[in-house]
Amino acid sequence: MHDHDWMTECRDLQLYCERLRGRTPALAEEVEATVKLLDHDLGASLVRARRALEVIVIELCECQLERERGTEPLDKLLTGFKKIVPDSPLAAMVYLNKLGNLGAHPKPIRDKDVRQALAALARVLDWYLHDYGQDADPQGEGSLPGVQPSEPEDAAVRQGSSDRDDQGPPEPHGKRLAILYKRRVEPDGRLLQMLESSLTADGHWVFVDRHLRMGVEWAREIESEIRAADAVIVLLSRDSVTSEMLMYEVEIAAKAAHEHEGKPRLLPVRLDFEDPLPPELAPHLERLQYVLWRGTDDDGVLLDGVGKALIDSPVRPVPMHPLERDTGAVPLDSNFYVVRRADGELETAIARCDSIVLVKGARQMGKTSLLARAIQGARQRGTRVLLTDLQKLAADQFASLDVFLRAIAEIMADQLDLDVFPEDVWRPGRSPNTNFERYLRREVLEPCPEPLLWALDEVDRLFSCPFGGDVLALFRTWHNECALDPGKPWRRMTLAIAYATEAHLFITDPNQSPFNVGTKLELADFSREQVANLNRRYGSPLREPAEFLQLYSLLNGQPYLTRRALNLLVSDGLRLPDLEAVSDCDDGPFADHLRRLLLMLGREPTLMEAVQQVLAGGACPDYERFYRLRSAGILAGDSKDTARPRCGLYERYLRRQLA
Repeated sequence: MHDHDWMTECRDLQLYCERLRGRTPALAEEVEATVKLLDHDLGASLVRARRALEVIVIELCECQLERERGTEPLDKLLTGFKKIVPDSPLAAMVYLNKLGNLGAHPKPIRDKDVRQALAALARVLDWYLHDYGQDADPQGEGSLPGVQPSEPEDAAVRQGSSDRDDQGPPEPHGKRLAILYKRRVEPDGRLLQMLESSLTADGHWVFVDRHLRMGVEWAREIESEIRAADAVIVLLSRDSVTSEMLMYEVEIAAKAAHEHEGKPRLLPVRLDFEDPLPPELAPHLERLQYVLWRGTDDDGVLLDGVGKALIDSPVRPVPMHPLERDTGAVPLDSNFYVVRRADGELETAIARCDSIVLVKGARQMGKTSLLARAIQGARQRGTRVLLTDLQKLAADQFASLDVFLRAIAEIMADQLDLDVFPEDVWRPGRSPNTNFERYLRREVLEPCPEPLLWALDEVDRLFSCPFGGDVLALFRTWHNECALDPGKPWRRMTLAIAYATEAHLFITDPNQSPFNVGTKLELADFSREQVANLNRRYGSPLREPAEFLQLYSLLNGQPYLTRRALNLLVSDGLRLPDLEAVSDCDDGPFADHLRRLLLMLGREPTLMEAVQQVLAGGACPDYERFYRLRSAGILAGDSKDTARPRCGLYERYLRRQLA
């Protein structure tokens, strides 16, 4: 419940809005949205206030620094404005950016934070209109930001599609539109004129590039018009889809839409053309609804379809399948599971009845999900299955070797619905290993001729208990007996062992280790191709190659983090720059995951010291710490000398926390 009365702030910002509408419509729109949202959604209001700052930043980049906004985080960009923005408004920009990021958080928003953010926004707008505006807009409030006023002879072209000198910005009920097309081809030319006339008559302001003199100013003018548009209509014909100019213009529109949450909207119009789009256009247009024109009888259909599309509200990216929770194992029926090379290799090894299959991967790499699918496939082929997740065992079940093996045998009896239970055949005079081996052989393997898959998850728990070596030596013994006497029932059993830690750090006798025999599989991070495929399943929230590379650089394909990021971009409607800006925050979207890394390092000062040395540009001090940190998923690399943080997110977070 928010008790603050926003009347004063609303009145002040509305005054700025009135003055901005003629000069920078996009900025006026964001400020107006900031005001409207104050009464019912403070978080959204903060987000729109930060977007208003983004509009100004884009203009400063293009007009003052003569460069594109790019994909740099906003806080980093602001540090480069020291020579072009005075200290007071620059400080307000930095503060507004910081407070604006709170709007993307699920935590409650304080009235105090909103009030301070609005004060910072007002200070920035005051500078923009009074000080910066004096230099940036010498011709008055009518000029478009970032576009030099045209010479008089170009006035008609500058006004857009019409040759009339009196055409200006749209009436309040109309929209600012741009139509992209290929020149000198039909029916494109005729339909362009028809659309232009109809939309202008409906009160919209329409821009069409009819500039015959190409050059730097011409290119800037086109980009400014596209960026300023509410919607961009793209005429797609067999001729136009091969036009490099059309591809370039569509790319500008798509990039601007991403930076301004869907503005301008892209509205494809297919002119007797229903083939797949070329790869340059497909990422931006393929999944969008389009208006189809098949011939002159569809002229009315085209006009009605475009008119209706301009009225309909834009939508967020629509995933190909319903979203799922992004924590824990990926459900067996998930449409977002990414098949990796290890999937096929594990299936083949089980079908071959390999005695031991080792599945190695750091935490949250998908080991459990991989085992679940292997188990499902084995069952479908008629293989009996046992699953033992050591993470589910209680601490008292690790009290001794005998207690542990009895617990495992009881799980087997329950899962296979056996008639004979461990207590029926367990003899006090025998060793725990002998009791367990006899039970497994006589009650599980010998009565049934079918192969058996025994999947063991979280085997790392054995490494730290005093009898772990005895259990692992038993696994190795069965492997050896398969080779010495293939007729024994051990030949029908496959052990699939999932683990993360480097086993050789805990096993002193390699001859008693199952980790240097059998089939070895290692789960890798998602490749770029796999992330691109996953992005498409999520409805392509990453629409630009630059966005894709930005996310991949941040997360490096880490499976859990990648799925969580794509989920957030779609479910919460976040923009990638906003997600990245809060990615390493203590209460950000990845906070729980990152805190676990920090807690682990805090418990082991020697590992923390090794990470600090790597962050400083040095090598990991020794191989033992390198292997442990790599197994934990914190470091990557082939050796201690090439050790590096696993992804950009880890590097940013650990640098900040361990500084």
